[in-house]
Amino acid sequence: MPKLTIDFIRVQYPQVKKIGLLATNATIRTGLYQNIADDFGLETLALANPYQQDLVQNSILLIKAGKKAEAAKAIRQAAEMLIQQGAEVIIAGCTEIPLVLENGMISIPVIDPTLVLAKEIVATRAGEGVFS
Repeated sequence: MPKLTIDFIRVQYPQVKKIGLLATNATIRTGLYQNIADDFGLETLALANPYQQDLVQNSILLIKAGKKAEAAKAIRQAAEMLIQQGAEVIIAGCTEIPLVLENGMISIPVIDPTLVLAKEIVATRAGEGVFS
């Protein structure tokens, strides 16, 4: 899914050079998105310090607890920090994040990898795969 997401960004937003990544600590540590983005000369931005990354971790827990309004506030705050670092798009790199952060909620596009995957599956089944 990370490769497909990066391919989607390259096709849909060819001018983008800096990608903001909102994801769990584990996803960021493994470099799933960063390594693929690097292969295409794209810079991946993550939150700069543990406090900032805690906003993401805590918002995921808030979503699971049904506290979507609180989670949305924290996720938007985290996204704005990435925008201040120069992010041109945001990858919502955890399945919970798109539940509280969608396109139009911040000043740059939000990419939902699960939605990208679903669209590619449908397109591929129709014989029209777009991103692979």
